[in-house]
Amino acid sequence: MTNVQRLYSGEEWELEMIALLMRRYALGDFFEVPAVHKGDLGLDGVGSDGCVYQCYAPQGMRSAAERRDGQKGKIYDDLSKLKKNADDIRPLLDGIVVRRWILLVPELASKDVQAYANVRARVVRESGLDFISDDFRAVVSTDVMFAAERKAIANGVISSLQLEILGPSEFELAAFHVADEHATLVANLRRKLAKLPRQQSAAEADRVASKYLLAYLRGRDLQGALQQNHAEIWESIQGVKRSFELLLDARSTVSTADGSIRILDEMEGYQRDLRAKLRGDLNDENISQLVAEATADWLMRCPLDFPVSV
Repeated sequence: MTNVQRLYSGEEWELEMIALLMRRYALGDFFEVPAVHKGDLGLDGVGSDGCVYQCYAPQGMRSAAERRDGQKGKIYDDLSKLKKNADDIRPLLDGIVVRRWILLVPELASKDVQAYANVRARVVRESGLDFISDDFRAVVSTDVMFAAERKAIANGVISSLQLEILGPSEFELAAFHVADEHATLVANLRRKLAKLPRQQSAAEADRVASKYLLAYLRGRDLQGALQQNHAEIWESIQGVKRSFELLLDARSTVSTADGSIRILDEMEGYQRDLRAKLRGDLNDENISQLVAEATADWLMRCPLDFPVSV
C-alpha cells in the first residue's frame, strides 16, 4: 500500500528486527551486536550463515528523496566501517566469513538504493579483508522477509503497531465523489447528513460529506495495509466490525435519538469494542481512524440511520 507506512523510532525498529531475526535462526546461530560496546561497528546482528544485519529507520524523513539519500548515506557509512573497524570485527566474527550485509529498512525508498549498495559492495570485496567472502553482496530489504516470524510472535515481543496514512490525494477523493459506482453511497451519506441539526448550508454539507469520505478512504487504506502485513490484527478488526454491525441496523430502527447523538454513541461503542479486542496491538490513533472509516461506511450503506431531527 503506497498510502500507508508504519512509524518507528530507530530503537523500536532495531528491537523489532532483532526479535524477528532471533525467531528466524536456530538457538545459537545468531547473536546481537550491541552498539554500547566499543561503539557502532556497522553491524546490529550476525548469523552463523555469513549474513550480517544492520537496521535503519530514521525519523523525520517523509519524502522519498529524503529516505533515498538517508539510506544511501547509511550504506556508505556502515560498509566503510567494515574496514575501519576490522580489528574489532574480526574477533567478534570468530571465523565467520561474511557473505551478505543486509540493511533492514521499513520501506525501500528507490531502486537506486540497491544499485548504490551494489557499487559499495564491490569496494568491500576489493578491500582484501580476510572475513569478507569473494561473493560478498550488500542487500537492502524490508520486513517482508519475516512474514512467518512476524506471525509467530504477533502477540508477544512486538509492541503496539502504529501506521501512518499518507493519502488519499485530492484527486482520489474527487474521483470517489463522482464515480458512477459510488453514486448511491454518496447520495445516502448526503441524505443522512442533511438530517443533522448542524447542517446549515450547501457549502457546509459539502465540507462535512468530504470529511466523511476522506475518513472512509483513509480507513480503507489502513485496513488494506493491515490485511497485507498484519493479517491477525486485520481479522480481529473484521470480526469486531461484523459483530457490531449485526445489531447496528436493529438499533437504527428502534432508536429515537437524533442523528448527532446516534453517530457519537455508535462511534464510542465501536471504539470500545475494538480496544477490548485488540488489547494494545494497534495504537489509539489508528483505532480512531478505523472508527471513522466504519462510521462513514455504515452511513453510506445504511446500517446506521436515524430519524429526522426535530
